[in-house]
Order: sequence, then C-alpha cells, then structure tokens
Amino acid sequence: MHKWLGVVFCSGALLMGAVAGAQTLGEDEPASQAPRFGDAAQASRPESVKQQAPLPTVDEAAEAAEIKAGREAERQRQSVIQQGSMPKRKNPAANVAPLDLPNVPTADGSPRGNVAVNRILQPGEQPDENEDDELIFLYYKDYAVRRMAGGRVECDVKFVALTTLNQKLSNLSIKLRWPKITTSVVFLDVNPNIQVYHTYTLMGEGCYSMDKIPNIIVNRCRIKGMSQKDCAKKIRWLKIS
Repeated sequence: MHKWLGVVFCSGALLMGAVAGAQTLGEDEPASQAPRFGDAAQASRPESVKQQAPLPTVDEAAEAAEIKAGREAERQRQSVIQQGSMPKRKNPAANVAPLDLPNVPTADGSPRGNVAVNRILQPGEQPDENEDDELIFLYYKDYAVRRMAGGRVECDVKFVALTTLNQKLSNLSIKLRWPKITTSVVFLDVNPNIQVYHTYTLMGEGCYSMDKIPNIIVNRCRIKGMSQKDCAKKIRWLKIS
C-alpha cells in the first residue's frame, strides 16, 4: 500500500512541473510547438518510479504448518529406520526345517537335535508375534495299561521333555498330578530339539485318568541366565494323539 501511494505522489509532482513548463514556453514560442501535458509527463517520468505489479501475499501460518508437517514426517521416517535396524530378538531356530536344525548354533554351544514343534492355528486364528518361541514341552507317549490277574492295574508310559530353547535345560524337577495318580519326574541336561524321556510303570486305578491334562508342580527349573520363575513360565503340556 505504501509503494502504491509513493507512485501516485511522484506522478502528481511531475504533472505540476509539466504545466509550468507549458506556460513558460507559451510566451516565447508559438503555441503549436509547446509540448502536450501527456507527452511531457511520459517523457520526464523517471524509470525508478514506474508502476510495478504488487507482490503475491504469503500466508505465513500455512507456510509454518507445512514446514512443521515436513519435519514430523522426516522424524517418523527416521524412527522407522531405527526400529528396522534393531529387530526384535527371535529364536534362531524358529521356522527352520527339522533337517536343518542341527546346523543352527546355540547360545551355549550345546548340540541341537532335529525335532521341531510347530503350533497348529485354529481356523481364522492369527499368529501372535509376541508369543514366546523358546519353550519347554512335556508330554507322554507309548502309553499302555493292563489289569493283572489279581486285579491290580498297571500302566507303562514314557515321560518326555522337549525344548525349543536356544540353550541347554540344566535341571527340571516336576511333579505330575492327575485326579487319582501322582508321580515325580526329573530331567537333567536336556539339549534343544532333542526328545529326552524316562520310562515309568505306574500302578493303580489312576492309570485310567491320565488322559486328562495334569497339574504340573515345578520344584526346580534351571536355565543359565534365567530365574526359576521365568523358566517355569516356559513349560507347556502337549497332548499327543
């Protein structure tokens, strides 16, 4: 607005000068040779005061918001890059073919077997990315029950420990309790992906109740660098059909 007023003021001053010049020349020369008002004003107008187009208006608030949005987008991009460079810790043996498992090194150098355990998802169920993939599985196999001639019931069973840990399970002492029968089992130095079992012969009518999931009482669970509580949380009972 100030620039526009300055141009108008200069034009007015030049117009007044042109009128005075016309009057002076009119006394000495014929009126036909006197310059016209418009010609005098156009000829004498300085180049520096020619009218210029107004500059476009800048929305400072919008420009600041755009800069802020750009910085936030860059910050988020850098955050994603940093997260990608620090992947979540996973079991190196997870999703490895059984025949390739012995080639996957363990954290403590203990040998690894070739027995894998994969969870079967129910229809429509999605895998949980936060689910622990280093577990201790307990189950029994080769179960056989019989009734002796005197009426006594006996059952033979192999109790198995199998882990998907990344190191050796040093000691696992548990008590398995069914509704009508209880037994204790101890496993020592169980290497990953190897089935370690103990064969038991149990007696009593409780043999017929072992198709149910037992109550697992953990007396001792030892994994190097892990508390007994965290070790016990890794125990899962498998029901083998």
